[in-house]
Amino acid sequence: MLSKITRKIFGSRNDRIIKDLNPLVNRINAFEAGMQALDDEQLKHKTSDLKQRFEAGETLEQLLDEAFAVLPRSIGACTGHAPLRRTAYRRDDSE
Repeated sequence: MLSKITRKIFGSRNDRIIKDLNPLVNRINAFEAGMQALDDEQLKHKTSDLKQRFEAGETLEQLLDEAFAVLPRSIGACTGHAPLRRTAYRRDDSE
């Protein structure tokens, strides 16, 4: 009983993790339109572009969101399937 009340007030551990991840997911999704606009040849060069930017001094932290945005688009180009949309979600624990 007490744990249910505490969970209602503070949220479950999953709720807190998802809340922390939402800004990251939103930053990655912000690159989505730019990635969709790339043709296959431009997409191939994106990896080398990110590598060059890293060697030029950008940190992994600065490149990570864009790198994660490239990945589903690349998989979609290789497999012919539409990339999955990244989202953080809350599972309904009431069931």
